[in-house]
Amino acid sequence: MRDLALVLTVPLFLGLLLVFGTPLLSAPDELYHWQRAVQISEGHLFARKADDGQWGGKIDNKAFAFQIWFLQKLIAQEPIKVADAWDEAHDLAGQPAQRVLKPFPSTASFAPVAYLPQAIGIGVARVVGANVFTQIVCGRIFNLCTYLGFVGAIFRLLRGGGGPYFFWRLPSCRLVCPSRRR
Repeated sequence: MRDLALVLTVPLFLGLLLVFGTPLLSAPDELYHWQRAVQISEGHLFARKADDGQWGGKIDNKAFAFQIWFLQKLIAQEPIKVADAWDEAHDLAGQPAQRVLKPFPSTASFAPVAYLPQAIGIGVARVVGANVFTQIVCGRIFNLCTYLGFVGAIFRLLRGGGGPYFFWRLPSCRLVCPSRRR
């Protein structure tokens, strides 16, 4: 058990750095996967066609508005400060909740299972009344917990980790695509 705790310490530390050190919606493709995670967090596993014929679905208007605010800042190459993002999320929290049909064809057809940890985190945060900023962080934390669970399970299955092989497989990219040849 002590070995497992030691093995989980490094990915936990690095994961927390990523969760809290990476600006919101700026991890690779996070901006584009956000809508799909929100859709699944609301219990809608399958995409549907939007009014313009593109695939997407109904999602929370506040989550969509936050993403648009972020995207506009990104396009304008303006700095995105944590305080500004928090203020925007706080302002959006005061708006009435609605579900709006929006296209997001680049991720709408992706299988929902990969989004489940993040979607559960988003859903839990939304149920307790958290704003969009907090929902994003909670989604990241649930992803990290799932990753740590997989690392721990693999370590236990390999009876102590299998030595150097275990640490070679530890990076998340290798756990996601274990069949890829390197």
